[in-house]
Amino acid sequence: MLRVPEDSGALTRRVGEAEAWAEGAAGRIAEFIAGEEAPLIAYTGQGYVASTVLYWGLTILSAKTPLHLDGEAVAYHLAPYREGLRIVVFSATGAENTLFRLLDTARLTGHQLILVSPKPPSRLRHKVEHHQHVEVPENLDPLLAEALLALKASVRLSAHPGSMRSSRLKVEAEDIAGAVPELLEMYGGKLRELAEALKRGEAAVVYTPLMEAPALLLRDLAEAAGPRVRLYKIQTVAHRPPPDARIIAMTTSVESFIVRELRMKALQAGSSVEELEIRTDPVSAQIYGIILAEALYQLLRR
Repeated sequence: MLRVPEDSGALTRRVGEAEAWAEGAAGRIAEFIAGEEAPLIAYTGQGYVASTVLYWGLTILSAKTPLHLDGEAVAYHLAPYREGLRIVVFSATGAENTLFRLLDTARLTGHQLILVSPKPPSRLRHKVEHHQHVEVPENLDPLLAEALLALKASVRLSAHPGSMRSSRLKVEAEDIAGAVPELLEMYGGKLRELAEALKRGEAAVVYTPLMEAPALLLRDLAEAAGPRVRLYKIQTVAHRPPPDARIIAMTTSVESFIVRELRMKALQAGSSVEELEIRTDPVSAQIYGIILAEALYQLLRR
């Protein structure tokens, strides 16, 4: 059983350590893209999680129109045919070949690039030296640290920093770790139920657009712990949900309307729908979803 506050202590410390590093590093990302109207946000491998957080943060809060693409698409289809790109790349472990090509292409085509990643393997270090690099310390969870950095950078680039929403988000983003015990207290029961359903192969997870990064991380972590996860974009199954399934819908409070049609169709298909709804600002909701995915992973490993 997920106990609070006992079990929340270790996760709170992990989030706090990652958050302290992200607070200091976020300024480099904000400064890099501050003057760019359409920054390019790219990713390799599980860097997708943090890149999605930054993409939605900038899209919602700033006046920018960011472009979000995987590293292969940038290396082969965009960088060779554009000029003057400013590229933020998030990369976790794995996908080194894609990162190699992306770094090489950006150097040869003269684009400005900043990489956020753990310490690169030796064969990539000479490629990294040609670009700016924000290195995630080895003692931190790279996915969590990069996602927190993305949140803090997007809040700093708000188009209306004095607005009530931006002011509230700024305060919230300064102490995500402090919210972890309450988060686990609020969602611990649903996480336990989801863990048991996943172990039995009964659960199908669907996600709304803003919950894509947490949902993908949930799938990857769950499958690392054993259970395979059926994962669907909610738009693709709203009219035809998976039959005879226990459907877990990952949503934010502003997206819950999308679940209504799914719920009606699911009843006809003999399925049930439960919402894992994050009731906070959609920008920060992504981070809380990521933290819940980490907590679910711990439950699945028991």
